[in-house]
Amino acid sequence: PYGFFWFTLEAPLPSGAAFDELEAPTIGGTWPRVLQSPSAELLRAIERTLVRARWYRGHGRRMQSVQITANVPVGARTTFLVVTVTFGNGETDAYQLPLTFVDEADVFDERSVLAHLESGAIVDTTTSVEGVEDLVSLMRSKGRSRARMPRLDVATNSTFRRLVGTDPAVTISRKEQSNSNAVVGGAILKVIRHVDDGESPEVEIGELLRAAKKRFPHQAELLASDDLERSVRP
Repeated sequence: PYGFFWFTLEAPLPSGAAFDELEAPTIGGTWPRVLQSPSAELLRAIERTLVRARWYRGHGRRMQSVQITANVPVGARTTFLVVTVTFGNGETDAYQLPLTFVDEADVFDERSVLAHLESGAIVDTTTSVEGVEDLVSLMRSKGRSRARMPRLDVATNSTFRRLVGTDPAVTISRKEQSNSNAVVGGAILKVIRHVDDGESPEVEIGELLRAAKKRFPHQAELLASDDLERSVRP
């Protein structure tokens, strides 16, 4: 009997541990223009943020490129990014990456920083009280973000307005899971990181349970949702 094996020599994969040893980079540019014409150093900073995140599904896979495929401003200091990762085999994954620009004095944890600019820092929105407040303000608008395309469509109910109120207390979660959470008033804000086409199963199931509230009185009610609309529907 006989057999054979094929081997290839490839450069080692960058690991989250390797990136953890580095502080967030300082890059050129000003907010928000730095996101409108992304430089190689910004894309590298996004890659660093992804591989260090628990919610990133590509650990152990060769990342070929990172691209910003949607940029939806949510106020002057916060924007909603969708970044698409292309792997060595041609497959892709997309992730939501909301970002907020803050003063350096307002950075509570260096691990939340995507990059430093000359006049401040770009942080993950879910780690910033001001950033979470911007997302809640968008939901309270009960309409669409001001951007033309892509844009965010917002749907809320009366319970949302009652539990969140006009000036809710925001508590930032210190634990990272497969998604990102913050407590806002009497509600929990969840940012679903992995992006798929179509309606999110969490939203679909939440709406079904809300419609059957009499049968499931103790379930956590879906209060609001944001949907990313990338193009004009036919």
